[in-house]
Amino acid sequence: MNKYKKIATAVVATVMAGTMVASLAACGPKEADVKLRSTDIPTTRFNAAASELTEQAVGDLKVTLKDGKLAYPAGTTVVSNIIDSGNADRAIGFDASQIAGSWTGLDGYTYSAGDLKPAWWQFGQNLGINFKDDKKTDRSGKELSTVGQNSEWANYNLINSSVGAINANTDNLVDLSKFLQYMPNFKAFLEQYPIVEWSLKMNTDGAIYMIPYFDGNDDIEKYEMVQRDWVKKVLDDGVDASKAISYLDQYKAKVNGEATGITIDNLTAGQLNWSTGEANKYTVKTVNPSNKSQLIDLTVDYGAALTAAKDDTTALGKAVKDAAGVAYDGGASISLGEQESGNIVDLQNYAIVKTQGAVKGDALAKILQEYIKVAYKNGTSPFYTTLSDVFLSSSGAWDADLMVAMFRCVVTNFKSFNGLADAQAKEVWALAGREMKAQRENDLI
Repeated sequence: MNKYKKIATAVVATVMAGTMVASLAACGPKEADVKLRSTDIPTTRFNAAASELTEQAVGDLKVTLKDGKLAYPAGTTVVSNIIDSGNADRAIGFDASQIAGSWTGLDGYTYSAGDLKPAWWQFGQNLGINFKDDKKTDRSGKELSTVGQNSEWANYNLINSSVGAINANTDNLVDLSKFLQYMPNFKAFLEQYPIVEWSLKMNTDGAIYMIPYFDGNDDIEKYEMVQRDWVKKVLDDGVDASKAISYLDQYKAKVNGEATGITIDNLTAGQLNWSTGEANKYTVKTVNPSNKSQLIDLTVDYGAALTAAKDDTTALGKAVKDAAGVAYDGGASISLGEQESGNIVDLQNYAIVKTQGAVKGDALAKILQEYIKVAYKNGTSPFYTTLSDVFLSSSGAWDADLMVAMFRCVVTNFKSFNGLADAQAKEVWALAGREMKAQRENDLI
């Protein structure tokens, strides 16, 4: 085994475009700083006297232990080569492009180029470690492979890279799964979030060669950002019917005018099999709107929505009939399949197909509003104070189908939004990749 085995920290394996091997930077604020950091922060985790430390073989590695825990001499230096796409913002130390001269942070300390960023300095203080930042800005995405090509394994302890490069260099990397007994917090974290553990192990036969990287937590990264005032306009305030455009008009604008009609084959289908136990409904845990420290069960009831949608004397049934021109028949006449559907996407589909796309945004928004009132319940009570809470509050519990329905309302009602009165349909897209790139769209699909 290469004696210079390293830890590669990775973006969660299957989702992120690249993975990151963590490199550690060193060098805290200088002694001449206007305000020095508190001296009561411990700079050592243990007495480094050899008599207090023991060595143990873990596989083919020698591990230093104290009282059964991983140990290291105080002041140990960990060298990091972390950089992402040449982006200095993501390194652990300040770059000359970020600080000209000196800069006093919100923590009251003065920093210069080359100093560790505050969180990394504190991290080093807490661990009794010196982080040294040795980022290589000319190696974006190739840190690990370049280290191997240049025989630089002895130079770095933490490196960022892609999953592919990590899997190709496992002979030179530390298998963290062998050390989980010495890392109780990390072990507990993986047990609490099995999807994270799965993503770290999926290509390595149970070995872990990278640490997880998140833009968020609790799941592999799947989240959307939405303009809050658009959601409020569609669900709470109401759109201007005189400014709404048809589903077909926005569709044609985005396919160069080629569409002459809409069929069920052109449309997203509602997901009919979300139920977790009782047919035609599912229950999820979410934050109690009246007590943010509690979780409660929220039920999304497709069955109740189906019953209401087929009865044109109800508000939902009337909204579907007004939009489609005929009462809802459960979807049979537009070939939704053998199973009748009370899913919001299919209710909108019914209106879109029955009108060959002529249905306008205000009618689609009305269906969505009435659907949320019927389908989203805490027991038998309405769950949200305002309808937009389903998307915007800490108790929000929208699913992919509700997002599709909302975005259909966005692209057909955009002229009701501030600043978009003169926009064209071909310019307004409800869903876009980060930085105008398709980095996460495949995962969403």
